[in-house]
Amino acid sequence: AAKVRELVLYLELHLELVARNLYAEAFFGGKVSDGLKQLTAKQLTKNIAAFGKLARFDTPFIAGDQFTLADCAAVCHLPLVASATKIIYGQDFLAEQLPATRDYLKRLNARPHVQTVNADRKTNTEEMLKRYA
Repeated sequence: AAKVRELVLYLELHLELVARNLYAEAFFGGKVSDGLKQLTAKQLTKNIAAFGKLARFDTPFIAGDQFTLADCAAVCHLPLVASATKIIYGQDFLAEQLPATRDYLKRLNARPHVQTVNADRKTNTEEMLKRYA
């Protein structure tokens, strides 16, 4: 249980929260300063490397052999981090530093409940964007 909590907190505080600095420009048409982009790139590079040491990619799930809350957090946060870095920097930091995340996310995305969550998220995001258009 402690490992799962560690992974969830790391994903939330050291990956997603850092990548959130980029969201205004990456997803909402805003602008992020070059200085903040440089700082965020440096932090993400360091934090992704550390995440690679915490997470397990030699097992079906990042905390071991069972699907846990850490996987729920990962399936939400990792694609956002990857998308934001790809849009802002032209490269997917996760795929470059931790290539195993691609296969891991493919495995998770094959799960029926994850597919349902992703479909609902897509629908709700489209509805939200229509309201603010």
